[in-house]
This record gives sequence, structure tokens and C-alpha cells, in this order.
Amino acid sequence: MAKFACAALAFLFSLSVNATYKPVFNAKDRTFFVGRDGSCCSFVRISGWIECALSVVRYNVRGECVEGVDESFVAFALSDLKAEKVFEESASDVVTVYYYSPKICGYKSINGKKVNLQTAMRGNGYIIATPMIFSGY
Repeated sequence: MAKFACAALAFLFSLSVNATYKPVFNAKDRTFFVGRDGSCCSFVRISGWIECALSVVRYNVRGECVEGVDESFVAFALSDLKAEKVFEESASDVVTVYYYSPKICGYKSINGKKVNLQTAMRGNGYIIATPMIFSGY
């Protein structure tokens, strides 16, 4: 197990060359959107705080997502990122809100409006992602 962990760390460190992405959320478990842009991206799920030690591993990351968080986590993130609400929509039991934050690099254009942060709420559970939720909810 130790050999695997060392090999994995070495591989991840090698990806950090010319990295430009800075993680947005301070969460134990998260999903990074990597590779292609948009819904064609791949998902890399990181579980546990070890990712904090590996935060330099940001090569080709297009965004990130945290699932199953509560309202206080979302409120803190929105405040910390100085996010401004752009628009909201709802379908069935899901309320989706789109935001723009000047603290997040890049954005998607939806109906001519800049969006780089999205939340979805179903019941008491939230998903928050940059620039959008690509993993479904």
C-alpha cells in the first residue's frame, strides 16, 4: 500500500507542472472536473483531507464540485467568493442558482450573462460547483 501511495503522489506531483487552477472550496470530499471543458470533462473524486496536501495538483482542472453540503457551507462559500446571483431556475424539486464571482477565474456565458458558480438544492442537500455542475444532481 505504501508503494502505491508513493507512486500515486509522484504521478500527481508530476501533473502540477504549469498548473494554473487554484481549488475554490475547502471541503473534505470533492470532485474535480478535468480534461475537456464542459460536460465532456472527466471526474476525479478526492475523498479525505490528503487532497489539501496535494493542492498543488491542479493540472488541466476545469472546475470542482462539492456534493451533500448544507446551507451554511453554501452561504459561507458564496460570501467568501463575493458571488453575485445572476439568475435562478427550478424544475421538479430542484432549485438551481447561477452566480458570478470575480474571485474565480474564467466563466461560462449563458444568455449573454457571465456565470462561474452554480448551486443546486434538493430538500436540505446542496451541490455547489465551478463553473457549473457537470456531474448531475
